[in-house]
Amino acid sequence: MIDNTQDVIDSRDVIERMEELTAEEESLIAALEEAENYDAEATGWELFEWGERYGDELDVLKTLNNDGSNFPDWDSGAILINESYFEEYCNGLEVVAEEIKQDYGTVEFGGQTFYIRS
Repeated sequence: MIDNTQDVIDSRDVIERMEELTAEEESLIAALEEAENYDAEATGWELFEWGERYGDELDVLKTLNNDGSNFPDWDSGAILINESYFEEYCNGLEVVAEEIKQDYGTVEFGGQTFYIRS
């Protein structure tokens, strides 16, 4: 699972998880469309429960993917660095971290700011 408390995230993991959740959701929707009467009710309930459990995660990942896709290395593996970890990522050197920030843009992920190379 990917969450906004991680220090470093690989964009390929974001894409993979988003695609996994999207496929699950699409599969449940297709099953609901094909189901009849009793099966439709059971499948509808299953889709509802899936949405309760994973819907917010999928929405946040889609937003992150949409924002991240504006960066050149997003599809091939951009590294997202949590703002709270950025200085440590730069070997604990505040001066270096501040200097390096000019080469990075930011994306928001669940209320947390992450740096990503521009």
